[in-house]
Amino acid sequence: MSKRPRGNIHKIREFELEKIHLVDEFDILQIVGEGWFGKILLVEHRGSQTEMVLKAVPKPYVSIRDFFREFHYGLHLGIHRNIVTTYDVAFETAGFYIFTQEYAPLGDLTSNMADTGVGEEYTKRVAK
Repeated sequence: MSKRPRGNIHKIREFELEKIHLVDEFDILQIVGEGWFGKILLVEHRGSQTEMVLKAVPKPYVSIRDFFREFHYGLHLGIHRNIVTTYDVAFETAGFYIFTQEYAPLGDLTSNMADTGVGEEYTKRVAK
């Protein structure tokens, strides 16, 4: 009986991350979220005046491999219209690995649901 290879169906692309000084490239508009996982920053890119979100994970708490895995999943899942788009831009600072995502000004699904749920009518609309 031969063993089947185990692993991911996607090859996770790893590459050299550009090292930048965040404040030289972006204006930080707001800290959207913060916790042990890192920081979510609403920023404006100085060169293009484009608003976007930076997902910054602290280097001491995540391996570069895990960072690339999360970035990869964001890129592949973000093409769905109901999932936040992850842009194909990633870099690092002295303390963080960072990738870019679209800004969702209305928040995530969880923050928009009542304690009792969204109800049958809205659930059916989403499921269509």
